[in-house]
Amino acid sequence: MCDIVTFDILMVLNYLLTYFRTDNDTDQYTSTNPNENCDSGRVPIPKSTRFMDYIPATTSTNRKVLIKNRGKYYPPPPSAAEIDPIIVCACCGRKAETSVKCFSCKRSYHRRCHIPSLPEETTDDAPMAKWKCTMCINITKLKSANTPDENRHRHAGSFSLSPIKKKIAERILMELYCRGHDSQHYEECPDRQKNPQYYQIIARPISLNAVRNHLNSDMYTSFGGIVEDLNMVFSNGLLYYWPGDARRNAAMNLQDSLRRMLREWMPASKRSK
Repeated sequence: MCDIVTFDILMVLNYLLTYFRTDNDTDQYTSTNPNENCDSGRVPIPKSTRFMDYIPATTSTNRKVLIKNRGKYYPPPPSAAEIDPIIVCACCGRKAETSVKCFSCKRSYHRRCHIPSLPEETTDDAPMAKWKCTMCINITKLKSANTPDENRHRHAGSFSLSPIKKKIAERILMELYCRGHDSQHYEECPDRQKNPQYYQIIARPISLNAVRNHLNSDMYTSFGGIVEDLNMVFSNGLLYYWPGDARRNAAMNLQDSLRRMLREWMPASKRSK
Protein backbone atom coordinates (compact mmCIF):
# COMPACT_ATOMS: atom_id res chain seq x y z
CA MET A 1 0.00 0.00 0.00
CA CYS A 2 2.83 2.35 0.91
CA ASP A 3 4.54 1.64 -2.39
CA ILE A 4 1.41 2.55 -4.33
CA VAL A 5 1.06 5.88 -2.48
CA THR A 6 4.73 6.64 -3.01
CA PHE A 7 4.41 5.83 -6.70
CA ASP A 8 1.40 8.16 -7.05
CA ILE A 9 3.28 10.98 -5.34
CA LEU A 10 6.26 10.50 -7.63
CA MET A 11 4.00 10.55 -10.68
CA VAL A 12 2.44 13.84 -9.56
CA LEU A 13 5.83 15.39 -8.89
CA ASN A 14 7.13 14.21 -12.24
CA TYR A 15 4.07 15.71 -13.94
CA LEU A 16 4.58 19.05 -12.26
CA LEU A 17 8.30 19.11 -13.01
CA THR A 18 7.58 18.29 -16.63
CA TYR A 19 4.98 21.01 -16.76
CA PHE A 20 7.12 23.74 -15.22
CA ARG A 21 10.65 22.61 -16.07
CA THR A 22 13.34 24.80 -17.67
CA ASP A 23 16.81 23.92 -18.78
CA ASN A 24 18.59 25.85 -16.01
CA ASP A 25 16.18 24.72 -13.26
CA THR A 26 15.28 28.28 -12.25
CA ASP A 27 11.92 29.66 -11.17
CA GLN A 28 11.25 31.06 -14.62
CA TYR A 29 8.49 29.72 -16.81
CA THR A 30 9.08 28.23 -20.22
CA SER A 31 8.97 30.25 -23.39
CA THR A 32 5.70 31.69 -24.59
CA ASN A 33 6.83 31.37 -28.20
CA PRO A 34 5.98 27.93 -29.64
CA ASN A 35 8.46 28.35 -32.51
CA GLU A 36 11.39 29.11 -30.24
CA ASN A 37 14.15 26.47 -30.44
CA CYS A 38 16.12 25.00 -27.57
CA ASP A 39 19.17 27.17 -28.31
CA SER A 40 17.37 30.10 -26.65
CA GLY A 41 17.92 28.49 -23.27
CA ARG A 42 14.40 27.20 -22.70
CA VAL A 43 12.66 23.92 -23.35
CA PRO A 44 9.18 24.06 -24.96
CA ILE A 45 6.40 22.39 -23.01
CA PRO A 46 5.12 19.18 -24.62
CA LYS A 47 1.51 19.50 -25.70
CA SER A 48 0.63 16.27 -23.99
CA THR A 49 1.57 17.64 -20.56
CA ARG A 50 0.16 21.15 -20.55
CA PHE A 51 -3.38 22.27 -19.72
CA MET A 52 -3.43 25.16 -22.17
CA ASP A 53 -0.98 26.74 -24.60
CA TYR A 54 1.74 28.92 -23.19
CA ILE A 55 0.17 30.35 -20.05
CA PRO A 56 1.98 33.56 -19.02
CA ALA A 57 2.84 32.40 -15.52
CA THR A 58 6.34 33.64 -14.69
CA THR A 59 6.19 33.57 -10.91
CA SER A 60 5.67 30.93 -8.27
CA THR A 61 2.49 32.76 -7.21
CA ASN A 62 0.96 32.30 -10.66
CA ARG A 63 1.99 28.65 -10.62
CA LYS A 64 0.03 28.15 -7.43
CA VAL A 65 -2.94 29.78 -9.11
CA LEU A 66 -2.57 27.39 -12.03
CA ILE A 67 -2.52 24.34 -9.79
CA LYS A 68 -5.44 25.60 -7.73
CA ASN A 69 -7.57 26.32 -10.82
CA ARG A 70 -6.62 23.06 -12.55
CA GLY A 71 -4.36 24.71 -15.08
CA LYS A 72 -6.71 27.52 -16.06
CA TYR A 73 -5.09 30.92 -15.72
CA TYR A 74 -7.34 33.76 -14.63
CA PRO A 75 -5.56 37.12 -14.84
CA PRO A 76 -5.86 39.28 -11.72
CA PRO A 77 -8.50 42.03 -11.80
CA PRO A 78 -7.24 45.46 -12.83
CA SER A 79 -6.19 47.77 -10.06
CA ALA A 80 -8.01 50.99 -9.25
CA ALA A 81 -5.24 52.98 -10.96
CA GLU A 82 -5.80 51.10 -14.23
CA ILE A 83 -9.55 51.78 -14.34
CA ASP A 84 -10.66 55.13 -15.74
CA PRO A 85 -12.94 56.74 -13.16
CA ILE A 86 -16.47 57.49 -14.29
CA ILE A 87 -17.23 61.12 -13.52
CA VAL A 88 -20.89 61.76 -12.77
CA CYS A 89 -22.50 65.19 -12.63
CA ALA A 90 -23.65 65.88 -9.07
CA CYS A 91 -26.62 67.84 -10.37
CA CYS A 92 -28.22 65.62 -13.03
CA GLY A 93 -26.64 62.30 -12.07
CA ARG A 94 -25.50 61.57 -15.63
CA LYS A 95 -22.01 60.81 -16.93
CA ALA A 96 -19.90 63.89 -17.45
CA GLU A 97 -17.52 63.74 -20.40
CA THR A 98 -16.35 67.29 -19.70
CA SER A 99 -16.92 68.69 -16.26
CA VAL A 100 -15.85 71.23 -13.69
CA LYS A 101 -14.77 70.09 -10.25
CA CYS A 102 -15.34 72.14 -7.13
CA PHE A 103 -12.19 72.85 -5.16
CA SER A 104 -14.03 72.61 -1.83
CA CYS A 105 -16.49 69.69 -2.03
CA LYS A 106 -14.89 67.87 -5.02
CA ARG A 107 -18.24 67.55 -6.80
CA SER A 108 -18.20 67.56 -10.60
CA TYR A 109 -20.77 69.33 -12.77
CA HIS A 110 -21.76 69.76 -16.36
CA ARG A 111 -21.28 73.43 -17.14
CA ARG A 112 -24.95 73.64 -18.21
CA CYS A 113 -26.17 71.93 -15.02
CA HIS A 114 -24.48 74.19 -12.50
CA ILE A 115 -26.52 77.16 -11.32
CA PRO A 116 -25.58 79.69 -12.57
CA SER A 117 -24.38 78.08 -15.80
CA LEU A 118 -20.65 78.22 -16.39
CA PRO A 119 -18.90 79.57 -19.50
CA GLU A 120 -18.16 77.05 -22.22
CA GLU A 121 -14.40 77.38 -21.85
CA THR A 122 -14.58 76.57 -18.14
CA THR A 123 -13.50 72.91 -18.03
CA ASP A 124 -11.18 70.81 -15.90
CA ASP A 125 -8.28 71.86 -18.12
CA ALA A 126 -8.93 75.54 -17.47
CA PRO A 127 -7.24 77.32 -14.56
CA MET A 128 -9.92 76.89 -11.88
CA ALA A 129 -7.83 75.73 -8.96
CA LYS A 130 -9.85 77.67 -6.37
CA TRP A 131 -13.32 77.56 -7.94
CA LYS A 132 -16.20 76.77 -5.56
CA CYS A 133 -19.65 75.64 -6.60
CA THR A 134 -22.95 77.14 -5.47
CA MET A 135 -23.40 74.26 -3.00
CA CYS A 136 -20.38 75.46 -1.05
CA ILE A 137 -21.65 79.01 -0.50
CA ASN A 138 -22.02 79.86 3.16
CA ILE A 139 -25.53 81.31 3.27
CA THR A 140 -25.13 82.69 6.81
CA LYS A 141 -22.08 84.74 5.85
CA LEU A 142 -23.69 85.72 2.57
CA LYS A 143 -26.77 87.17 4.30
CA SER A 144 -24.64 89.21 6.71
CA ALA A 145 -22.44 90.59 3.94
CA ASN A 146 -23.08 94.15 2.86
CA THR A 147 -21.48 94.20 -0.58
CA PRO A 148 -21.30 97.26 -2.87
CA ASP A 149 -23.52 95.48 -5.41
CA GLU A 150 -26.17 94.95 -2.74
CA ASN A 151 -26.08 98.61 -1.70
CA ARG A 152 -26.23 99.76 -5.30
CA HIS A 153 -29.21 97.51 -5.98
CA ARG A 154 -31.03 98.75 -2.88
CA HIS A 155 -30.60 102.43 -3.71
CA ALA A 156 -31.39 102.03 -7.40
CA GLY A 157 -34.86 100.65 -6.66
CA SER A 158 -34.44 97.79 -9.13
CA PHE A 159 -37.38 95.46 -9.71
CA SER A 160 -35.15 92.38 -10.04
CA LEU A 161 -33.78 90.22 -7.22
CA SER A 162 -30.87 91.56 -5.23
CA PRO A 163 -27.52 89.75 -5.76
CA ILE A 164 -27.68 88.08 -2.34
CA LYS A 165 -31.25 86.84 -2.74
CA LYS A 166 -30.45 85.57 -6.21
CA LYS A 167 -27.54 83.54 -4.83
CA ILE A 168 -29.79 82.10 -2.13
CA ALA A 169 -32.35 81.18 -4.79
CA GLU A 170 -29.62 79.54 -6.88
CA ARG A 171 -28.48 77.56 -3.85
CA ILE A 172 -32.03 76.35 -3.15
CA LEU A 173 -32.46 75.27 -6.77
CA MET A 174 -29.11 73.46 -6.72
CA GLU A 175 -30.10 71.63 -3.55
CA LEU A 176 -33.33 70.48 -5.20
CA TYR A 177 -31.61 69.40 -8.40
CA CYS A 178 -29.02 67.40 -6.45
CA ARG A 179 -31.75 65.29 -4.85
CA GLY A 180 -31.09 62.66 -7.52
CA HIS A 181 -34.04 60.62 -8.77
CA ASP A 182 -36.55 62.84 -6.97
CA SER A 183 -35.68 65.92 -8.98
CA GLN A 184 -35.43 64.06 -12.30
CA HIS A 185 -39.21 63.57 -12.25
CA TYR A 186 -39.76 67.34 -12.23
CA GLU A 187 -36.99 68.68 -14.45
CA GLU A 188 -39.53 68.91 -17.27
CA CYS A 189 -43.31 68.72 -17.48
CA PRO A 190 -44.81 65.47 -18.80
CA ASP A 191 -44.99 65.07 -22.56
CA ARG A 192 -48.21 66.60 -23.85
CA GLN A 193 -48.82 63.89 -26.48
CA LYS A 194 -48.19 60.98 -24.10
CA ASN A 195 -49.96 62.53 -21.10
CA PRO A 196 -52.76 64.77 -22.40
CA GLN A 197 -54.77 64.17 -19.22
CA TYR A 198 -52.08 65.94 -17.18
CA TYR A 199 -52.81 69.21 -18.98
CA GLN A 200 -56.54 68.76 -18.48
CA ILE A 201 -56.13 68.44 -14.71
CA ILE A 202 -53.20 70.79 -14.04
CA ALA A 203 -54.15 74.42 -14.67
CA ARG A 204 -50.60 75.80 -14.53
CA PRO A 205 -47.91 73.31 -15.59
CA ILE A 206 -44.41 74.34 -14.57
CA SER A 207 -41.09 72.53 -14.11
CA LEU A 208 -37.80 73.03 -12.32
CA ASN A 209 -36.09 73.89 -15.60
CA ALA A 210 -38.68 76.61 -16.22
CA VAL A 211 -37.99 78.15 -12.81
CA ARG A 212 -34.29 77.99 -13.49
CA ASN A 213 -34.64 79.71 -16.88
CA HIS A 214 -36.76 82.47 -15.35
CA LEU A 215 -34.15 82.99 -12.63
CA ASN A 216 -31.28 83.16 -15.11
CA SER A 217 -33.25 85.68 -17.20
CA ASP A 218 -33.95 87.91 -14.15
CA MET A 219 -37.69 87.53 -14.64
CA TYR A 220 -38.44 87.33 -10.91
CA THR A 221 -39.03 90.62 -9.14
CA SER A 222 -39.23 89.12 -5.65
CA PHE A 223 -38.04 86.08 -3.79
CA GLY A 224 -41.65 85.17 -3.07
CA GLY A 225 -42.25 84.64 -6.78
CA ILE A 226 -39.59 81.93 -6.90
CA VAL A 227 -41.01 80.22 -3.82
CA GLU A 228 -44.50 80.31 -5.34
CA ASP A 229 -43.35 78.67 -8.57
CA LEU A 230 -41.35 75.98 -6.77
CA ASN A 231 -44.32 75.14 -4.59
CA MET A 232 -46.47 74.98 -7.72
CA VAL A 233 -44.09 72.41 -9.28
CA PHE A 234 -44.52 70.04 -6.35
CA SER A 235 -48.20 70.78 -5.76
CA ASN A 236 -48.92 69.75 -9.35
CA GLY A 237 -47.21 66.42 -8.70
CA LEU A 238 -49.17 65.88 -5.49
CA LEU A 239 -52.42 66.67 -7.30
CA TYR A 240 -51.89 64.51 -10.38
CA TYR A 241 -50.15 61.36 -9.12
CA TRP A 242 -51.87 58.78 -6.92
CA PRO A 243 -50.66 57.96 -3.38
CA GLY A 244 -47.88 55.39 -3.47
CA ASP A 245 -46.57 56.57 -6.83
CA ALA A 246 -42.81 57.23 -6.78
CA ARG A 247 -43.35 60.60 -8.45
CA ARG A 248 -45.79 61.67 -5.75
CA ASN A 249 -43.31 60.59 -3.05
CA ALA A 250 -40.61 62.56 -4.86
CA ALA A 251 -42.81 65.68 -4.79
CA MET A 252 -43.35 65.28 -1.06
CA ASN A 253 -39.60 64.89 -0.43
CA LEU A 254 -38.71 67.91 -2.53
CA GLN A 255 -41.38 70.07 -0.93
CA ASP A 256 -40.14 69.10 2.55
CA SER A 257 -36.59 70.03 1.53
CA LEU A 258 -37.79 73.37 0.18
CA ARG A 259 -39.62 74.23 3.39
CA ARG A 260 -36.62 73.29 5.52
CA MET A 261 -34.29 75.53 3.49
CA LEU A 262 -36.73 78.42 3.58
CA ARG A 263 -37.06 78.21 7.37
CA GLU A 264 -33.28 78.25 7.71
CA TRP A 265 -32.27 80.80 5.08
CA MET A 266 -35.24 82.97 4.17
CA PRO A 267 -38.05 83.58 6.68
CA ALA A 268 -41.48 84.44 5.32
CA SER A 269 -41.16 88.10 6.34
CA LYS A 270 -38.25 88.61 3.91
CA ARG A 271 -39.52 86.73 0.86
CA SER A 272 -41.65 89.49 -0.63
CA LYS A 273 -38.93 92.10 -0.44
